[in-house]
Amino acid sequence: MIQFLDSELLAMVYDDVGLYDLTAEYLEVDTTALGEVTFFTREETVCAGINVAKRMCELFSGVTVFEQRDGSHVKANDPLLIVRGNGVELMKMHKVAQNVLEYSCGIAKRTHKMVSFAKEVFPDIEIATTRKHIVGAKKLSINAAIAGGGIPHRLGLYDSILIFPYYFVFKEDRTWQTKKYREKKIGFEAKSIEEALKYVKDVDMIQLDKEEPTVLKKSIESLRALNPRIIIALAGGINEHNVREYAACFPDIIVSSAPYFAKPVDIGAKLVKIEHM
Repeated sequence: MIQFLDSELLAMVYDDVGLYDLTAEYLEVDTTALGEVTFFTREETVCAGINVAKRMCELFSGVTVFEQRDGSHVKANDPLLIVRGNGVELMKMHKVAQNVLEYSCGIAKRTHKMVSFAKEVFPDIEIATTRKHIVGAKKLSINAAIAGGGIPHRLGLYDSILIFPYYFVFKEDRTWQTKKYREKKIGFEAKSIEEALKYVKDVDMIQLDKEEPTVLKKSIESLRALNPRIIIALAGGINEHNVREYAACFPDIIVSSAPYFAKPVDIGAKLVKIEHM
């Protein structure tokens, strides 16, 4: 589970709240009334963002009385999270928590679909999500993909060595040190099958980008014949509609940005007044 700082969650809420709820001030609502908010799904989904929404509520004095777990599967109209607390405080933050749940569940649902489709063909395969998330939504996106059964491909430039062709725009020769960062595996994204065959013995992982499934299976067999320990990753335009075809090439990993751009799940939020906690 990805860890979120309280300051990050408060910043999300106050980006929407601002100084105060102008409508609540205008209506002179009862600031002492107690309330309950129920977040529920209007469609079958995979839960994600529950931990984030729950903590948001707690930061506004909310008390959780029911919660689903991230990664659990629920049916339409099932509750995801029920929180009680001061009614005005619940009104302040419930919309942001609802948005978190909608986008998170959407990513988790699509990730799960891709994982399920791929594993039907090749049970040992992994679906990894890229760095191509919406800027500013990195933690939420990765948290949701993990809930859906995926793994992060790279958390950032800092956590892995993956040599892309553009690095050689600023390097005169195509050589690299072998006695530096030796605890790290070395990945290489090949522009073609021929390039992959050339470097397959020099790296731990080959990533093939935007190659057609019709030629990949035989190419992967050739790469493994040259380096039986090589890890093969496929990337470029892979989504829930074609993931089975790529999985049938028997790579180790399928790398995709598709989960991040899933349609949000339709999540409802019902606020009611209660007499006691």
